[in-house]
Amino acid sequence: MNVLILSGGSGTRLWPLSTEKNPKQYVKIIKDLNGIPESMIQRMCRLLLEKNEMFSSLSIVTEESQVQLLEEQLQSNWKPKLILEPKRRDTFPAIMLAASYLYDIEGISEDEVVCLLPVDSYVNDDFFTSVYELETVIQKTGANIVLMGVKPTSPQEKYGYILPEKMLSTTHNYSSVVNFVEKPGRATAEDLISKGALWNCGVFAVRLGYLLSIMKEKGLPLEYQELRASYEMLPRISFDYEVVEKEDKIAVMSYSGEWKDLGTWDALTEELDEEILGLGYVSKDSLNTHIINELEIPINVIGLSDIVVVGTEEGILIGNKEKISKSKAFTSEMKKNNP
Repeated sequence: MNVLILSGGSGTRLWPLSTEKNPKQYVKIIKDLNGIPESMIQRMCRLLLEKNEMFSSLSIVTEESQVQLLEEQLQSNWKPKLILEPKRRDTFPAIMLAASYLYDIEGISEDEVVCLLPVDSYVNDDFFTSVYELETVIQKTGANIVLMGVKPTSPQEKYGYILPEKMLSTTHNYSSVVNFVEKPGRATAEDLISKGALWNCGVFAVRLGYLLSIMKEKGLPLEYQELRASYEMLPRISFDYEVVEKEDKIAVMSYSGEWKDLGTWDALTEELDEEILGLGYVSKDSLNTHIINELEIPINVIGLSDIVVVGTEEGILIGNKEKISKSKAFTSEMKKNNP
């Protein structure tokens, strides 16, 4: 199995900690088992390297402008293949570019399986054992796409849901897909979970030949450099919308271990070992409140619960964790008011 880490985003929901110049995947805010701060990309690569014997190759899809940041954070004795987007165009163009690289540059067979992993997935070791099993599900089902679906622990409104045709169990953990529901309200989420729905974690596996067939259908060149040259002409759209939700031969495999999308403030702060990073004070009656302060002046919070306060040279954010984690609208509004 060939693994592709998708690492080209800017993480606008984590502004002002995550910016265009220093996107979320390069911010060293979580800690490894030894208590040493590491970034999302460092954590993902470290865990994959520990399971290195399972995978044929590991590549990272990123934007050209992020290469220096990436190379500064990778282990000095390990240089993965880098697939470089000339400009950010969302996941559909990025995956098409990656397919052309594997086929044209690496010479990988069309029958080989490719697994796509978002960089901001917060997981542990056993997750990658399940990732490896996706290839077996492709062989057993004949599906064109096999998704990883996470067993929900609560009716979250910030995740998309996958509804399998059958209720899944530990003895039979895969099924064809009936429907997708994007970020439902709480009542709908509860109903979906009662029917066996799974969180869509953005992880899926396909045969390389399937991706190449999509490229041919869209009239895209299979040659890597030729596709790069015309990259800005590709539609700015996600792979989910352009391909996954239109595919009939699609299956889902359930995973019941730890998984989080660290791209929102509520999820990220749950993984912090301390409530204050930098100078600051949080009163005892301020529950579930975090300060992340990169400034040289203190930030003090008294009597406010369920909020995050972030201070960087880019700006200051004060907000309710749940509300600012649900929508990108807040970020868009802030950009308009702070050009």
